[in-house]
Amino acid sequence: ATHELEDFEFLLGMNIWYDILFVVNSVSRILQSKDMHIDVAIDHLKGLITYLKHYRENGFALTLESIEKMAIEMDIEPKFREKRKIHRKSHFDENISNEITHSPEESFRIEYFLYILDQSINSIETRFEQFLQYETIFSFLFDSKKIKALDEDELKKYCINLEIFLRFNEYSDIDGLDLFSE
Repeated sequence: ATHELEDFEFLLGMNIWYDILFVVNSVSRILQSKDMHIDVAIDHLKGLITYLKHYRENGFALTLESIEKMAIEMDIEPKFREKRKIHRKSHFDENISNEITHSPEESFRIEYFLYILDQSINSIETRFEQFLQYETIFSFLFDSKKIKALDEDELKKYCINLEIFLRFNEYSDIDGLDLFSE
């Protein structure tokens, strides 16, 4: 286990996780504040997704550069491990596919860095889509200025959509037209 801590790939992986989790944690704290509004939450999630996409495109090279310097200072060789290639005997009737072999650095970037970021981005985008759906349904209720700014047709549409969204089978706790009249 001690040797793993002195491994360049481990050091790089820890730094990648730090970069991702630091930003996610910052946004998470903001989202958990007691007076959070859904439109502010959406803005923060948009910013987080933008950051992660930018980090996906440019972060590996920048992180690699800084970790190489750190590794040298820690007397760790800044080198990726060569992975053993598994050769499989092919049969005469098989199509031999030309497998693309990547450098150890490129393999790490594809199999570790891009994988983690793609999973993170996908997860956050799913939550972002949920927030957008909730905003389209409930946003008019959160701000009295928005309600006053809506014309009657728009307000009626929002009230009816809220009734439809909250309906279960034929039962509904809210009557959209009654809500509109109030």
